[in-house]
Amino acid sequence: MKHDDASVQQTNEGNEQRIAGRDFNDYSSLYYTDIKLFMLTSTEDKLDALSIENGRHFIYRFGQDFEEKIRQDIIALKLQHHFTEREVKNLLATWGISVNKLTSTVKLCKDLFIYYLGWLLIAFIIIEGTLNILMVALTPHSPVWYQALAQFSIGGICIGVVWVFNWLYIKPYHTLLRAKSVV
Repeated sequence: MKHDDASVQQTNEGNEQRIAGRDFNDYSSLYYTDIKLFMLTSTEDKLDALSIENGRHFIYRFGQDFEEKIRQDIIALKLQHHFTEREVKNLLATWGISVNKLTSTVKLCKDLFIYYLGWLLIAFIIIEGTLNILMVALTPHSPVWYQALAQFSIGGICIGVVWVFNWLYIKPYHTLLRAKSVV
């Protein structure tokens, strides 16, 4: 069977007998049914150009919607500082990249207060969790299994909160330090 469409290719991987389910791989490079497949198979330059043109693709990629000039400036920042998609998405979510929609300006955050606050919150959570674990351990009339359960619960909650604060405050801070935005 011949295809008139130039975007469809047929390859025969069999040696002797042609079995349609095994030997032929039909694919179309123009039409993708899944955006994840398209993002995995496309080059970074093609994805950047499409993100500037297409707002829905930008939302899928970075999680927020902006006008075309702001999208272009964010992609330029990404290319200038060699950020990954995850880093740009994280910086947009945690205000590491400040976007002013009224003046259509995009710039990296230079304020350190929010990141110092993150370090302070993490230190407070660690101290509070340690004190709570010690308080449970020094309880005189409770069974050992109850103390162990309480200590593991408190420790798990503290680790979860520290992990969230690390994602919100510490990772963006290190990304901005790497970009030499925060001095």
